[in-house]
Amino acid sequence: MLGLVLTLIGSILIYQQWEQRTRRDRAERAIGQARDVARVLEKRDDYDQIRIGHHIAWEDLKDAQAEFDTERYGPALTRARASLREFDSIFDLGRDNSERKSRFLSVQGGVEYRRGERGIWIKGRTNNSLNPGDWVKTSDNGTAEIRFPDGSTYVLRHDTLVHLGSELDSTSNGDPVANIEFGWVEFNTAQGGSKIKTPKSEAILGSDTEATISYDPNKAAGQYTAYAGGAQVTSASGQTQKLGALQQIDQRGDLLSAPKPVPPSPRLTDPANDQEIDFDSQKEVRLVWKPDSSAQSYALNVSRSQIFATNIIEDNNRRKASARLGIRGEGIFYWRVAAIGRNDAQGAWSETRSFRIAALRGVGDVEDKTPPELSIEEIQPYGSLVLVNGRTEPGATVSINEEPVSVQLNGTFSKTIQMTQVGFAFITIVATDAWDNSRELQRRVFIDAF
Repeated sequence: MLGLVLTLIGSILIYQQWEQRTRRDRAERAIGQARDVARVLEKRDDYDQIRIGHHIAWEDLKDAQAEFDTERYGPALTRARASLREFDSIFDLGRDNSERKSRFLSVQGGVEYRRGERGIWIKGRTNNSLNPGDWVKTSDNGTAEIRFPDGSTYVLRHDTLVHLGSELDSTSNGDPVANIEFGWVEFNTAQGGSKIKTPKSEAILGSDTEATISYDPNKAAGQYTAYAGGAQVTSASGQTQKLGALQQIDQRGDLLSAPKPVPPSPRLTDPANDQEIDFDSQKEVRLVWKPDSSAQSYALNVSRSQIFATNIIEDNNRRKASARLGIRGEGIFYWRVAAIGRNDAQGAWSETRSFRIAALRGVGDVEDKTPPELSIEEIQPYGSLVLVNGRTEPGATVSINEEPVSVQLNGTFSKTIQMTQVGFAFITIVATDAWDNSRELQRRVFIDAF
């Protein structure tokens, strides 16, 4: 009996050793494959941009090696495979493969996705790839812009849940490209169109269609609005309506309303796009657009985000074709306007314009002997690359390790520096104003070997 027990224990130990060796070999092989891909990417002309945009791939590779070195082969294999998946998504962004994957073009605020019905929710990041069957959700402050394989782009607004269809390149003859469980999505389709479904209806969007679709499960109500192109909308009971450009259809339960008109997009007139505004001499900004006779009011958005993820001003009841904004701080701001018709239907948003507010004092005044302000907001190494973000006073010039840096009107700057040494190194940042006053900061960073 004792011999049988010893034999069993020996077999278990042998199996455990075999399993450990197998995990080690698989992890070592995956890490080697990831390193080979990383070396290929180093030879590309756009390597600097790739390294910053997909730094998670290198971070996963670094973590995989660290786990391997401590003989944690299971976690090492997991991290190495994650690195390989992210590297794979980089090649999908190449000229010959740009249409193969769906992915996040931009992510702001709370955005998560999961693989299939039982996957865990993962924080969404710009350039993360998406697969058929994935779920994507946004929180009450989240916005996600997704590019589909056919070139279509969808923007998921706040509090939205979407299930990606099994055929992401399908048209009206296939499965839905996206199922909107709840929320509000803006669509810009490419050639071939898209099929979009909600729990109570579906729409077949034509080629080159700009539209919004929303659904509220508590009211079993939805809304379809087309600003360009068109769609065919069908309710769960089989009722069908044609939706043309600048039209809107309301869905209540199983019923669809007749299409009603929406106003065209307003034309912005003032200020000019990218206009510079002096914070010291001007206390307000006047936004002006051309009035529309079909509009009873206007919606105005002002934001620091180009996709209006969060808005500083969100006024949905402007009676005049203008607005005065008090200036309270520096920065780059974006604005857009939509007309609201007499039937309360909101039309298409205008083009997006920006204006820049900065304190431009000092230039041309008496001699200044004070060095410019200089602060470093972020220094982040990614292998041999270092990303530096900071701020100086408007009008100053900046260099990092003697390389010139482009400074925004509000004094912010960002630069990626290629380091040539491994281990601890110094980053030197110098800001110089119009009177040749300089301020210098040094920061020590650790440069990885790969």
